[in-house]
Amino acid sequence: TSLFGSILVGIKEMSNLQKLNVSFTSFNNQTLEIVTRDLTHLEYLDVSGTKCNDLSPLIRIKDTLKYLCMYNMR
Repeated sequence: TSLFGSILVGIKEMSNLQKLNVSFTSFNNQTLEIVTRDLTHLEYLDVSGTKCNDLSPLIRIKDTLKYLCMYNMR
């Protein structure tokens, strides 16, 4: 299990998290799915330089998300 995978296991414990910057990490479509399911209070999300190419999970947090940064997508 990678460090990133270990962090995702505990993400439910941070359900009130409002800012998340995962830029230039191994963040991908699967982890975006988990984050948008478990972190419903996110206001700021930076997925720049990640392997996310399906952004449809963002629909779940459309009412709370105020800032989305996604440049240099791989």
